[in-house]
Amino acid sequence: MRKWYLPATIAGLGGLGLYLMATRGRETMRCLLRYMDAAPDTFREFNEAAEREIANLQSAVDELARSLRPTTE
Repeated sequence: MRKWYLPATIAGLGGLGLYLMATRGRETMRCLLRYMDAAPDTFREFNEAAEREIANLQSAVDELARSLRPTTE
């Protein structure tokens, strides 16, 4: 099976190259590039939401740790 890795890789890359050289492939690349222009804003929004969620989780873990602390009464 290992002897097929290199030929399969070359055939796959060649097929991808042919697709990108075709009209439909160029249209696909243009469409992807248009979406990539808006990507930084989307990633920034996702990053801010993820940071808020991490802060919420951290406060929940801290509260849980405080409630599990043994009392010294």
